[in-house]
Amino acid sequence: MATNIPEVPTARTGAAMAIVDDKMFVWGGFTQEIEGEGDDRFPLNIALPEEDDEDYPIEEFDITENRWRRHKTSGKDGNEENVPVLGSASVMTGMGGMVYLFGGWNNQEFSNDVFRLDPTKMEWEKLQSTGGSPPACKCHGGMVTHQGKLVIFGGVGAVGQGGGAQYITCHDSKIHYDYSWNNELHSFDPNTGQWQEIDCPNRPPPIGAFTFIEIDPDHALLFGGRVEETRMNHVYILNMKSMAWSGPHLPANQMEPWPTSRTLHTMVPLVNPKLPQARREQKVLVIWGKGRDNKHVRDMWVLDVASMTWKELMVNTRARMFHMSSAYYSNHDYQTDAIIFGGNIQRKSKFDKHVVTEMRKLKFGAVQSLQGVCCDITSRLYSTNPTTVIQYLSPSLLEQVKERSDQINADPPCCYDEVFITSKQFEEHPVNLIRNEGQHYSYT
Repeated sequence: MATNIPEVPTARTGAAMAIVDDKMFVWGGFTQEIEGEGDDRFPLNIALPEEDDEDYPIEEFDITENRWRRHKTSGKDGNEENVPVLGSASVMTGMGGMVYLFGGWNNQEFSNDVFRLDPTKMEWEKLQSTGGSPPACKCHGGMVTHQGKLVIFGGVGAVGQGGGAQYITCHDSKIHYDYSWNNELHSFDPNTGQWQEIDCPNRPPPIGAFTFIEIDPDHALLFGGRVEETRMNHVYILNMKSMAWSGPHLPANQMEPWPTSRTLHTMVPLVNPKLPQARREQKVLVIWGKGRDNKHVRDMWVLDVASMTWKELMVNTRARMFHMSSAYYSNHDYQTDAIIFGGNIQRKSKFDKHVVTEMRKLKFGAVQSLQGVCCDITSRLYSTNPTTVIQYLSPSLLEQVKERSDQINADPPCCYDEVFITSKQFEEHPVNLIRNEGQHYSYT
């Protein structure tokens, strides 16, 4: 049964977060408390909460009501083994009205379990493997959905032995056993429990702590990440139909705007990837992270996928890393809210908490032209096909609409915590993400 959280949710970093319909769900992660009083107070080390901590269930944010709720979850059929162990660096996504959780680290071991949460019942179910080759137990990987399946890539975890995958093995005295960075690629069918290990060409190197998101119905984009002590700022794109990678994509020269190498950042698509126009209009937002010098990265960038060009955003907010973010598409997909929650900030003094509860919303404006908005509103009001509306406009009026559409497509200046960016129409080029003479990219 849900109970409202009076003010703010639990402070956490390294949690898993996903949006289903109008609800955002947050699970697991690290938390932190302050002990002592006055000058004697000090922050405790970031640590996972106790498993029986009643104040650390799943938390839900209702986006339309701007209200947090806390839920006690249970296992299917009353079986607590169906409830995932609290951990960090898991990956979570929504599909078909359900929430899916994979992997993670619980301060003792890595996991390769898949759990499904039914938000209507707040009931977890551990999905059993019925066959195929599952991935290694790991955390800090990436997961997207495609045609009813989960597609899982990379991460850090147990030493595995995949078909075409590579593993870079390391040793950490803190966890007392070997672990590895990997570039495994798997798909999992939640309906059948069947795993498939995918041997694909030109895959990224073994990597973890990157971002991996859907950018249209058949493609996913990877940015950044780390292998051992090396951080990256490469872009790769996975064609999920052919299961082939393209990339790496890097700046052509030192003068080309491009974000610095980073990990523990987040990334969201600004155009709903389920829409057909996402293929030509997609922009993705990269948010903060941890840089080469192990310090917080303070910048945000927007990548235009069609042209593979970056633009830095000037947003006056305090940087974080190991935070969570998701995209919410409202107003008939004409507006995107990039919702940022939790994470840790750079401390100003030893007395500061550096795990935060603060949530930010960056608003991005309409992805339709004025002409498209007018047609859509008219068609919804009068149940009319938009093409029939346009054909009745006089030539002079049609020219004015197109002129106003061009004007509204100009990028306006950014403002504090509300960033409005309009999308433009981009040409499609018959190449497979290979740089051409026009310095454009496209994908098939």
